[in-house]
Amino acid sequence: MATVRLITLNARGLNTPMKRRLALADARAQGGDIVFVQETHFRADSAPTLSSPHYSTSYVSNFVTSKSRGVAILLARHVPFVYDSHVSDPGGRFLFLKGTLGLTRCTLVNIYLPNRNQCQALRAILTKLSRYSEGIIICGGDFNVPLEPRLDTSRKSSSIPPCSLRHIRRNTGASQS
Repeated sequence: MATVRLITLNARGLNTPMKRRLALADARAQGGDIVFVQETHFRADSAPTLSSPHYSTSYVSNFVTSKSRGVAILLARHVPFVYDSHVSDPGGRFLFLKGTLGLTRCTLVNIYLPNRNQCQALRAILTKLSRYSEGIIICGGDFNVPLEPRLDTSRKSSSIPPCSLRHIRRNTGASQS
């Protein structure tokens, strides 16, 4: 199987057609084959289509009660992903897709953690994922945590305790620089 390029995009809302077009064009310009989008801000009962000729398949998880949160996974038309099933969060915080990518069983995961209590939210999501996932796990998302505060913040520090950062890195497989 050829290389598949993964990108993640925090959209901060995609409710206008222009912003959706720009986001899809940007993802394509970056060469994204599988795109993990956070903060779509669609309501479950009135979500617009998030696709294009290049990204012909999209899966979404929207917050049921308001235009906040929301995640999506977009697949370029040439990506050999065969869908089996999915789990979406009514709170718009995660989306799991199970299927086959080429000849490999996998679970695609998109996570958007809250600004507070990230460890608690991540633990709950990973518990659900462990019961559902199959094959390799490919995860994208916005964890709302500077995993490396020295590199990821202008202040070079974080209000999140170092032990919590280590816990998140260990549970997500994020490398430490």
